[in-house]
Amino acid sequence: MQIRRRQHERHDRAAAFQLDDAILNLRTNELEVGSWVLKTQGDAGLVIKMDEVLARLKDHWLVKETTGALRRTRARLDATSRSLIALVDAGYRTGSDCP
Repeated sequence: MQIRRRQHERHDRAAAFQLDDAILNLRTNELEVGSWVLKTQGDAGLVIKMDEVLARLKDHWLVKETTGALRRTRARLDATSRSLIALVDAGYRTGSDCP
């Protein structure tokens, strides 16, 4: 299966864990910071391609773990009592919501 053979090339799960770690660090150790800026950059085509892979293989255990990590990270970000500012480079799309 493609998802297991190319597991070392996958960055979506690692990105979710890194963002989650940053959220926890800021919420715990940087109490005086009231606004967070989230900036995206990169190739929108790769994001769309990954969305398609995740949708096609949604029953695979690794995809379930990945989408679960992304979902939990978004929930933690949503529950953060800070002002959030999102900057998106021109022509970039952040991807669809995980199932």
